[in-house]
Amino acid sequence: VNEAEQSVSTQSPVLFSTDRLASGNCIQHTAGTANFTLTCPGVYLIQYNANVEPDSGSNVALSLGLLSGGSVIPGSESATTVASTGELGSMSASTIVTVPCGTTGTIALSNTSGETTKVTKHPDYQNHVASSCSSKQLASYTDASCFFC
Repeated sequence: VNEAEQSVSTQSPVLFSTDRLASGNCIQHTAGTANFTLTCPGVYLIQYNANVEPDSGSNVALSLGLLSGGSVIPGSESATTVASTGELGSMSASTIVTVPCGTTGTIALSNTSGETTKVTKHPDYQNHVASSCSSKQLASYTDASCFFC
């Protein structure tokens, strides 16, 4: 969760100043860093919500996306065009990530646009990356434990 605005350069990750990991050890994150490590095999629902503002200019196209291994996860990118500095755009997306047995996954939220972007917490969602893991049906995201092979 980020409480303060941060200016994120193009193609750079968003840093998360605090953690809100409720329990378990399948999702690891160090406060002040960008990467979330998924240490257990499983199927994860990853979501983010944030407000964005251009660092300068008008009619600026901004985008955020989730990265895994340095590449944008298909379907995880959100985009908006913001009329001017001082105007906020709201971004959110969700995607499914599978971590196969014997591996781990690393997820980061990144500024995927060609412009430096100010990122602030979304008033309803507090600028977070949230995830859950389920060994049950793909549609069931209430089980926050991971399954093991």
